[in-house]
Amino acid sequence: MSLLQELHSAHTARVERLSRGRPSQRVVEVECDQKAEPAPIVHEPVFGGAPALSSGTPADSAVTVSRVMREVAVEFDVCMADLAGHKRTRRYVTPRHIAMYLVRRLTGLSLPMIGRRMGGYDHTSVIHGVRHGERLAANVEHAVKVRAVISRLEARA
Repeated sequence: MSLLQELHSAHTARVERLSRGRPSQRVVEVECDQKAEPAPIVHEPVFGGAPALSSGTPADSAVTVSRVMREVAVEFDVCMADLAGHKRTRRYVTPRHIAMYLVRRLTGLSLPMIGRRMGGYDHTSVIHGVRHGERLAANVEHAVKVRAVISRLEARA
């Protein structure tokens, strides 16, 4: 076995070990193609307890990470898997940072909690995302979309 093959097999083993319990990138891409918008929203409680299944009624008024991500994904025409993914193209980074900014602004969750709920990001990545999202929200190009997301979230609240 050559050195290159050894390094590749060691890398593959390490990636498999670190990604246990997470969907592989191929699964995420398949889920993304299906765009499951009609699926019910699962609200994650902030302080423990079992998640409650949303019926879409006005009684479910709390703004959650999943609701913000869903509204941002719809507004920017990306799927939730890409929003929570780690692709670094502008098409995905812009809505992801705007979502981080809105989650921080509307929910008050801690930075590590936002990072965990939005795809396993470190709190420093969330700091950057919130700051960049704030600048993007002030930009004329994105301000209309951000206001539309906020108004839809507040209308259901």
